[in-house]
Amino acid sequence: MKKTLCFCASLLLSILLPAAVCAANEASTISCKKIAASKGVVLLIHGLNQSVSALQEFENYFAKKKFSRCFLRLSGSNGRRNEPSVTNWEHDLLIAHRLLEQHFPGQSQYGFGYSIGGTLLVDAIDRGLFPRMSRLILIAPAFSLRWKSMLLRMILPLRHLGVSLPSASPRQYRDLDSLSLDAYNSSLTFVDRIKNLENPERLRSRMAAVFLHNDDEIVDPAGTRDWIQDKRLAHWSIHMLVKDNVADDIPSHLMTDERTVGTHTWQTLLHAFDRLITLPFTAPLPPTTPKKD
Repeated sequence: MKKTLCFCASLLLSILLPAAVCAANEASTISCKKIAASKGVVLLIHGLNQSVSALQEFENYFAKKKFSRCFLRLSGSNGRRNEPSVTNWEHDLLIAHRLLEQHFPGQSQYGFGYSIGGTLLVDAIDRGLFPRMSRLILIAPAFSLRWKSMLLRMILPLRHLGVSLPSASPRQYRDLDSLSLDAYNSSLTFVDRIKNLENPERLRSRMAAVFLHNDDEIVDPAGTRDWIQDKRLAHWSIHMLVKDNVADDIPSHLMTDERTVGTHTWQTLLHAFDRLITLPFTAPLPPTTPKKD
């Protein structure tokens, strides 16, 4: 009898424990704020070494527009101790995909990606995830990089020695003071991977607004425009942002709130968001080029 009880207990644990671990993993990977009678759900993916809190103003915008919001925390960042590997990031996106399908059935899905977050989102859609995600907002997506950024490849072998690089991003916007070369290696792997999409038609069926800055230290705007044209993404619009009255210590790549882009440009950016989420798909979003006051 005792052996039977022990066996039953072991069997029960073998069934429940993986589910509990999965639930705990899901909770640490993605967090959602669900609202009643929402217009849809927005998945927000942060950039490399970017704190989730840095996207707070974007979340506030979607909250005011009556959207549920889900934040994806990539492996190796924002309190997650696991490896920032390609495999783990792929799994992060898979968890997000499953959660949206399970917890927001039938609702419209929108995607928001900042820098490498935009690259990961595009790669995930190309691989067949998020089939109901109809519109994308991409801020400085890492589709094409400046040659200085590509110099990282020369020192990537040092990642096996556990080498990290200090972050140049202002403290309030970054997650860690330094970032491992493993994270940079994973990022460059995804940048390389989207050069040759396996299913570009999956992206052609979505509307997207892409926001760039000519002086971006990391992302190459010209290369990004060429990438969009090469993939024949007719319903993707490009918006060149011009910052106004921004402090000198704010990098051009950083475009997350009014402080980092200026009051006028911030309002212009949000107005473009308004048009993206309201225009019918048959009407491609017109580009905007904000002017300095």
